[in-house]
This record gives sequence, structure tokens and C-alpha cells, in this order.
Amino acid sequence: MRVRRMASALVLLGIVVASALALPGLVVHSEITHFLPKAGDHELARIARDVARSAANQTVSLTVEAPSSAKAVAAGRALGDALKNVRGVAWVHRGPTPEFERSFYQTYFDKRLLFAGPSPGDVAESFEPGSLRARARSLRRELSGPAGAFVRELAQADPWMFFSRHLDRLREAQPESIRHRLGQFVTGSRDQYAVLFLGTRASAFNTQAGRQVQAGIHEAFVRVNKSHGGALRLEQAGIHRLAIASESSIRSDIARVSTVGVCATLVLILLVFRSWRFVFIAALPIASGMLVATAVTGWWFGSIHGLTFAFGATLIGVAIDYVAHLLNHHVLDPRALDRRSTDGAQAGPYRTLRRIAPGLALGAATTLVGLSGLSWTSFPGIAEMSLYTSVGVAVAFLVTTLVLPNFIPSRAPTSFHRTLERQCGHFLVSLGRQRWVGWGILAFAVALSGWGVWQVRWEDDLRSFQGIDQTLLDEEARVRARVSGDDAGRLVVARGRTVQEVLERNDSVHRVLRDAKAQGVLKGFRSLHDLVPSARHQQQILRAIPSDAWQRSSRALAAEGFRPEAFVEFERALREPTDAVHLRDIRHTALERLVEPFVVQVPAATKPAGAQPSWGKKKPDSKEVLDSRDTMVLSMVQGVRDPARLSRAVNALKGVRLFEQTKFLQSAYRGFRVRTVEMVLGGLVLVLLLVVVRYRSLPAALAAFLPAVLAAGCTIGLLTLLGQRVSLLHVVALLLVLSMGVDYGVFLVEARRDSSGASVTCVGLLFACLSTVASFGVLSLSDNPGLHAIGMTATLGVVLSLLFAPTAWVLLRPASESLMGPG
Repeated sequence: MRVRRMASALVLLGIVVASALALPGLVVHSEITHFLPKAGDHELARIARDVARSAANQTVSLTVEAPSSAKAVAAGRALGDALKNVRGVAWVHRGPTPEFERSFYQTYFDKRLLFAGPSPGDVAESFEPGSLRARARSLRRELSGPAGAFVRELAQADPWMFFSRHLDRLREAQPESIRHRLGQFVTGSRDQYAVLFLGTRASAFNTQAGRQVQAGIHEAFVRVNKSHGGALRLEQAGIHRLAIASESSIRSDIARVSTVGVCATLVLILLVFRSWRFVFIAALPIASGMLVATAVTGWWFGSIHGLTFAFGATLIGVAIDYVAHLLNHHVLDPRALDRRSTDGAQAGPYRTLRRIAPGLALGAATTLVGLSGLSWTSFPGIAEMSLYTSVGVAVAFLVTTLVLPNFIPSRAPTSFHRTLERQCGHFLVSLGRQRWVGWGILAFAVALSGWGVWQVRWEDDLRSFQGIDQTLLDEEARVRARVSGDDAGRLVVARGRTVQEVLERNDSVHRVLRDAKAQGVLKGFRSLHDLVPSARHQQQILRAIPSDAWQRSSRALAAEGFRPEAFVEFERALREPTDAVHLRDIRHTALERLVEPFVVQVPAATKPAGAQPSWGKKKPDSKEVLDSRDTMVLSMVQGVRDPARLSRAVNALKGVRLFEQTKFLQSAYRGFRVRTVEMVLGGLVLVLLLVVVRYRSLPAALAAFLPAVLAAGCTIGLLTLLGQRVSLLHVVALLLVLSMGVDYGVFLVEARRDSSGASVTCVGLLFACLSTVASFGVLSLSDNPGLHAIGMTATLGVVLSLLFAPTAWVLLRPASESLMGPG
């Protein structure tokens, strides 16, 4: 016996040591991309994941409201200077700077002929004699205007103002609401809002880094606001705050659920067994399961989502089933006290275990069968939940059966424990005598289940998984409306095998969006094409300039009184070859911030950490190869009035998709929810086969199987009655209901082989149910919709399982089986 105890202690020590080595490096996150699919529409799935993790999502938009435009400009400047020193901030952009203007000039002025017009046709038309005469007259007016000195400096090399017109087109493509005064972005009807943008070094979903940035923003604003008499108001938009709020909510709920679950279990054990030793014994399987599950899941996935921990808290409910079943059968068996003298102190627990082991094993097997189907899902978050719970249940079962018997003492039950067992027995006897009550309960359950399945309303919106304070969402919407006006979650995405192929496809996107705007399909759009069109497009613009462009230009200039020889630099530019502007020319310049929102890069798994993005590498255009999984070009649309028409026009282009995030996610989750229900039904068939093979009796198999099915069906019915829409997480939580419900049914059916009777089993079921309800009852009060869904579903389902399991067993059992225990 001492050897057994030592071996058990070594097993527990091994679990603790292995967990201690694995847990310190564990990363817990709340990244919503973990619940984005990897399959289904593979292209849209990749787009969704890449966009969510892009550098564009590392941008925070800030607006500072001030009493006047002048004070807004001053406050914006002060805050921008303060934010540059905040830890975790990579850059701050508050308006055009001398460096920005210099970079723009250096990049585009020498290449101005490549941007002579928006299209080759426009360029050819602009060199018609009448058009050139009109431009020459316009040049004369500008030279005599207030900006005459600046125009005179540029006109010798660019008399037709191609550079200035390109700059004007870029300004027109920017959000109409944003202007700049004295180098500071402003917006609002009175320019009373200063606008700033900052980029973070870490991902928007790195909440630890995000908290540092948010703290720095707060401290910087407090100082600036104090220096301006407290008259300023800061608002911001960005994924960072939403991710932090979501994680904080989840962490708080997890801590609350774990605390309440453990405390409830502790109180129940002390109330029933009146022994701290039993508290330690009951905690071993639960703690072991959670430690090993956390270590294995963290090792397999590299990190753990907060919702997985919340879902994993179900181990308290599932694992306590096995512990409660073993402890109650051992303590309430009157022969347990007599075995010390004949078989040794631990013979009783092992004999009890041998009697109930088939039921424990079958219960664990049915639970694992039900959960294993989710491991094959294309949603990493759901697969993670499945792995965590499966490992935890398996470890809890093994510790219960292999370790616990070595520590269970032989002792008489408390009077409360015995009274509880007698009351459970009386309930079963009463139910057996008034069978019409049981049939009524089952008939009502069948009716409610059928009605619920028929009337259920499904919720397939991913946003239903997150509980974000509406105040934050409203502020987010206000800032975005001031700053960009882009339609949230609606993008046009171009992909390709090379940089130039992607840019060429983006040229086609620009043409389609320009036509759609002219036709009133959308209000506006922003495109990378205005900054960096493809090399082919730039060369087409250059070829559209007629070979006698200088002769035409000189005649038009002379006709308006200019001396053509003064424009010799322009003549030289027309003769000399001009290379195209490339994305790589933008990198590491002040213009890079203009490009980043449009270019999405997600390093491939094979790339070394810190590898330079493909569009920034110095390569010849023809060899500028790019993995299509790594880079894509986005176009932001605004005020879409006819999404279907826009979708047809865009999706007709090769390598281009209109990505509507909400629509895509709803479609993906709807498909997965259907497949999950199919997997649940398939798992139920396997569970039924297992219990049929075990009992070789249809009534016994139905008694073990039917309560779980009815509990799940009635849960859907009750949720529908309560006006709730059923989401994917409700369905996943129903797996737990089915798992625990089958456990309850199996344990009761196994009681026919156990002389201690069904009443003892009912005590264990009541014990397990109360501890589970305590945990999930708190979870159902969570403000996070995902956690609320899990908690509400599990709470209702487990309570109904406790009601239906003894009812079905009483009605379907053979008349010869005992209802009462030996006590």
C-alpha cells in the first residue's frame, strides 16, 4: 500500500513539475482572429485573418476637441510631441511636415510625366492644341497670383503643372473632412478637432503592450490638457482599446467563475463530508486536469485564448462527476468500515472503484467522443477549446481512478450525508409509485425540445462573441466618422503572385471604383493607385504623351507670350527616359505612412523573424516575386449604396474580391454551426452505440442516453422562450450538457449492478450538479455575450439533466431493480 501511495505521489509531483516548466511561458490572449476560419472560402478566410493582423490595425486615431481652431492646432502639436516619447509607439503623424513635403518632391517631381493624368486618354487630350492654350493662360494667371514665386520656380521644368495636379488629385482622394492648418491635421465644422495618428510597435492584439501605450496616451493627454486649462477632450479609435476591454472582461469573468466554482465545491464537500482531507482529495483531479490541459494546449497552439479558459472551467463540473461518484459510493457503503481489518486500509476504496469503474470509464469515453469532433474544425479557437477540455477530462478521469483510492480514508458518513441519501431514495420511490408524473415530465420535455428546435433563431454574427462597452463602440464610430468615413469591414482586396501583378489588378479596381462613384453606387473611395499605380500604367501614361509634345507645348506657350527657351528643363524631361515609381521607393521615407494602410503584409511561416517585407526589397520589377499569401492591396470604400452591384463589378476582376467582413463571417459561422450540429448528432449516434454495446438492452441504453438529449433539446427551447438567439458557442456548450447528461444517465444505469443502490448515485449527481451550476450560474451573468452563452446553456442543461436522468431511469428500469440504497 505504501508503494501505491508513493507511486501516486510521484505521478502528482510529475504533473506539477511538468506544468511548472510549461506554464511560465504561457501566453493568454483575446485575439478575435482566433475565431476566424481557416477553411470554407479559403481566399476570404486568408483575407480576414491577414487584414485583422495587418499593420493598418496597429494604427490608433486620436481627435482632440478644443474651444477654437487655434487651440486645437496648439493642442495637437503638443500632444504629438509628447506621444513620440511613449513606450511602444513606433511613429506619430499629425500633419504634413517639411520632411514629408521634401520626400514627396524627391519621389514624384522627377517622375511627374508618369502622373500627367489619371488615364492615357486624359493625357492625350491634354496635349491637344486647345487644351494646351487653356493651360498656358492658366499658367499666366497663377504666375500673377499670390503663389507666383512658387509657381515660377516649378514652371520652368513643369509648365503644365503635372506635379501640382498630381498633388491635387491626391488631396481630392483623401477624406474630405480632414484639412491641415499650420502643419496640423484638423477636422470639424469649425476645425475644432485636432487629428493625430500613431502606430504601435506590437500587434493590436498584444494587450500587454497595448496597455502600456494606452497608459502613455492618457498621461500625455493629462499633461497637455492641464497646460490648456482643462478645456480639451480626447477621443480615439483603434483595435487596441477594444482588445484590452475584451480581455479584461474575460479575465474578470474567469477569475470570478473559478473562485465561485472552487468555493462552492469546497462548501459542498465540507457540508457533506466534514473533512478537509476530502477537500484535498476532490481537488486533485480538478487541479491536475486543468494544469495538464493548460500546459498541453499552450504547447500545441503556442498560446491560449481567454474564452478557452472560461470554457475549460467546465472541468470543475465534469471532473467533479467522477470524484463525487467515487466518494459517495465509498462512504455510503456500510461495508467500507469493515474492510480495514480484513483487506487493509485501502481495500475499501479499490473495491468501490472496481464496482463503479465501468460506469466511470463509459462516462469519460462518451464525453471524449462528444468533444473530439470539434478538434477537426477549421476554427482554431473552437479546436483549442476541444483539446483543452478533452485533455482535462482524460487526466481528471485517470487521476480519479489511479491516484485517488490511495488517499481516501475509511470513515462513517455524516448524519447529513446519510439523510441526503435517504431523501434521494424517497424521491426515487415516490417517482416510481407515481409513474404518471415521470411520463408527464418526459412528454413535456419532448414537446419543449421539438418546439425549441423548430422555433430556434440562430445568431451567426462573430460580434456576438465579444462584449464591448457600448460607450467605447460609440466613441470609435464618432472618431472614424471624423477621420475617414470609410465603411467599416468593407474592403476591395487585390492579390497576385508578384508586386506588379497586384498593382495592375489594383489599377483595374481603381477604374471600377471610379466608374461606380460616377454612377452613384458609392460615395467615395481611397486607393493606393493614386500614390503608386503599376509600372505598366505609368508607362502607358508616358506613351500617351505625343512624340511632338515639346513642339506643341512651345507653340502654345509662345502664343500666350512666354519664351519657349525658358522651359528647356521641360524639353529635356520629355526626351529623357523615366523609370516608374515603385513601392520600394516609398519604403523608409516619410511617405511610407501613406502607403501602409493599403498594403497588408503577414510574414509567411518560413520567413525569418524581422525579414524585410517583399515590397520593400530592391529587386528588378520582372523578378519582384511575392507570395500571394503574404501581401495584398486594399481599397477603402465609403458610403456604398448598392453593395450587390459593387460586388458584381469588383468580383468580375481577376484576383480581386470585395471583402465584406460581416457578411463573410456570418456565412462562415453559419456553415460551421451547421457542421457542428451535424458533428454533435454524429457523436450522439456513437454515444448511443457505446451504451447499447455496454448494456445490450434498449431500455437501459435509452435510460442512459435519453436524459442528455432531452436536456439539450429543452435548453434550446428555454433559450428560445427567453428570446435569446442561439449562437455557435451555445452549440459548443450543448456538447458539455450532452457529456454531463450522459454521465448522469450512465451512472444511474450502472447502479443496477451496485448493491449500494441508485439513491447513493443520486447523491453524487446532486453534488456534481450543484458545483457545476455554481460555476456556470456566475458565468451566465457575464457581460461578455460569449461567456454568457456558455454559462446560461450549461446551467440550464445540467439542471435539466439532473431532473431527467432519474426520471428516465425510474420509468425504463426493470421492476426488479432496487430504488433504495443499503442505508
